[in-house]
Amino acid sequence: MHKPLFLAATLSLLAAAPAHAETWYELAATGDAIGYGDADTIASHDGETSLQVLLGLREALGAEENIEFLVSEVRFSCSDGRYRVERVSGLDGERAEIAEIPGSREWKQVSEGTLYASFRDFACAARSARAVVDPYRATAEFWRPDEELLESATIELAGQFYVG
Repeated sequence: MHKPLFLAATLSLLAAAPAHAETWYELAATGDAIGYGDADTIASHDGETSLQVLLGLREALGAEENIEFLVSEVRFSCSDGRYRVERVSGLDGERAEIAEIPGSREWKQVSEGTLYASFRDFACAARSARAVVDPYRATAEFWRPDEELLESATIELAGQFYVG
């Protein structure tokens, strides 16, 4: 039998897998940001539902303009449509946390047609959305689709002429 080979292959795949699996979904976009929700972080307790979200920004933020992503924990009161942001981390293009922004303890009303409305619908009503493997890469492809295609086409073309 091939059980030892199968077991070794399975163990090597498990060792290569990330310790914390995330299942991201593209939820909505505005002119300034595209929002993703991590389905693995949806949790309900005492009438409230929390969710981790990631915003991929069109333009970098900050004095040095280096925050490209915002990762937040958002809590919703699904029964009355309110939300509050528990915490926010600012990440640079390399996905390193470079800023910790305090959240708000104040509840706000969700306005329809906003990113927060899409987050609420995903967390509270289990609205379906398009899965993405890597929201960071998906953000780059969303904001700069021509650059990504041009860059990959250039690399592919260059690879055809490589003489090694």
